[in-house]
This record gives sequence, C-alpha cells and structure tokens, in this order.
Amino acid sequence: MVAFQREFFPPPPALLMPAVGLDISDRSIKFVELVRFRHGLRLGRFGTRVVPDGVIEEGKVKNPQKFSALLVELKRAEHFDFIRASLPEEQVYTFMVRVPKDAAGDINSAVEFQLEEYVPIPVADTVFSWNIANEHSNVLDIQVSATSRDLVKDYTTAFVSAGLVLKSLELETSALARAVLPHGNKGIHMLVDFGHMRTGIAIISNGLPVFTSTTDIGGYNLTSVIAKNFKIPFDEAEHLKKTYGLQRGTDKPEIFALLLNELSILRDEINKHYIYWHTHGTGKDFHEQSRIEKIILSGGDANIKGLVGYLSSSMQIDVELANAWINVTDMENYVPEITFNDSLSFAPAVGLALVDYF
Repeated sequence: MVAFQREFFPPPPALLMPAVGLDISDRSIKFVELVRFRHGLRLGRFGTRVVPDGVIEEGKVKNPQKFSALLVELKRAEHFDFIRASLPEEQVYTFMVRVPKDAAGDINSAVEFQLEEYVPIPVADTVFSWNIANEHSNVLDIQVSATSRDLVKDYTTAFVSAGLVLKSLELETSALARAVLPHGNKGIHMLVDFGHMRTGIAIISNGLPVFTSTTDIGGYNLTSVIAKNFKIPFDEAEHLKKTYGLQRGTDKPEIFALLLNELSILRDEINKHYIYWHTHGTGKDFHEQSRIEKIILSGGDANIKGLVGYLSSSMQIDVELANAWINVTDMENYVPEITFNDSLSFAPAVGLALVDYF
C-alpha cells in the first residue's frame, strides 16, 4: 500500500516550472497552460485531442501503446514537458474519516486502518491521498481519495514513455473545484459536471471534495433520443439539441418534451444526493454548517438552453454555470481566447494549471 499526502504523485522540490494541465477522459484530452504576466495570469497554450474508442474506457487505460502515442503526438505538436494530470472520477473513491487528534503525527496509518470500510480494493493494492478538512477539539476530519495502484501506474507509465514530466496526479473534481470556486472559499457547494457520456456529482467543502459520484447520463443520451425520435443523423440531432434545448413555445415542441424526460432523470439523481447530504450523509456528520449554498454546472453539455432555470426551479436552490476564469482574470482587462461555452468543459484543465499559482 502506498500513501501520499495531498496528491497521488507529489512533485519533487526541483520541479518548479509551471505545468500544463491535462484533463483526460475516455473521449478527449484537454490541455491548458497559464502564464504569469505583470498584471496576473494569461492563457497560454490550450486545445483538445480526441481519444480514439477503446484507448480509455471508464477511466481505465485499455490500450497503453495508443495512449502513449497520443501523448507523444501532443508533446511534439505543443512543445511542453511539465504536466499536471487528472485521474478519472469513475475509478477514485472519495470519503471522510475522523481520527483522534493525538494521531496527527501518523495520519497515514490512521487512514489506512479505515480503508477497508470505504474502498473495495485490497489495502496492499491501494494508493490514497488525504487532506485535513476540519479540526475539532479532540479529532480531525480527514478528506481521503483512494484508487488502485495499477491505475496510477498505467497513467504514470504512459506519461514517462511519452517523455512528459508529471508534477502531480489528482482527482478531476479537485481540479474542477480549484477552477470554479473563488480561492479560499470555505462554503459548501455541489458541482455537477455534465459531460458527453456521464455526469459527475461532487460536494465541495472548504475547497475539498468530500463526496463524489458518477452517473451514466450525459449529453450523448439527449442527442441519441432526438436522433431516434426524428430519425435523423446524430450530428443533426446535436444541432437541434443546442438550438432548442429546454425552451417552450418553439416550432419543435417535441424537443422540449424529449429533453425534459431525459433531464428529469438527471435532476432526480442530483436531488437524491442533495437530499442525502442534508439528511443522512457526510454533511450532518462532519460539518456544523452543512447546507449546500448552490449548485454549479460545468461540462460540455451544461449550457443547454433552459437547463439552469429548470434545475433551479425544480430543486428550489440557486444554480449557475461555472466561471472557469474566476481565479485567473477579472475579465475586465483580459478575456481568455476560449469561449464561455467551451470553458465549461476546459475547467478541470484550468484547475490543474492553477496549482503552480496558488
């Protein structure tokens, strides 16, 4: 068993060069570089590479050779060496444990002792990271993220074989929170990352993910329903989804009904976790002020017309689209070249790149 404090792969002190953030999923690699200027940060290199089918599945590297070749091409084209990369939500277990304050000198052992209760992986095959989330008179609340040693090895081996210098490897939700919540924010928020193939749901407290879940509902489901109903190609259905969304009174009312049916399933999944947090879950156990302040939407399909209003009105809570640049620029003197809609899917890569500036 291996344990690392703060990150699965903490950087040696010598690696002080700012790194490019690499957000890796089954379908794409998104990369963002941030550069310090006299008046703050600016966007440097950025972009997307498509990950072919079968290379990464449910966050696991299935074809190491093709994955490494993709990274080699990316390094050759973009000319960067230092990276910070994300680990997929599907393969990481996030939870809270409480340890006695007198165990503060050996938190690794105190966390390891409780791993079997939360992680269905043999302790000897587990890698975990931890952070102190809260401090009480006699105990410490510890936020833990754990995953398979083999998963970490597969990713790190691919980076090394591609000639990339890995400065850190961390949970995607941690990077997302770093990007979309104001630095130093101590509140409790729910982050909903509505992607193409899946949606990640996380609760963030004191800037740390204390709960994460993934559901197989994504923008692909919505587009597929439209394509099947209208008997049209997928690309055309995607266009209709983006054009009409959850808008009433259009010349295609069927789209509203189709999307509402699918999105109500996602709403129910979000609401299930929202209710559980406030009634039975970690919120009551570990936090005196446990109310979720708002829901923040990110991901490539978060900007479906009407989605924010639908979730807000049906759940009776503030919902807003993520601002991926909140810790980069005030947008008054500098506007990044990535459009707002695209920034919703680049947010985790932005959060990874921000590590060197916090």
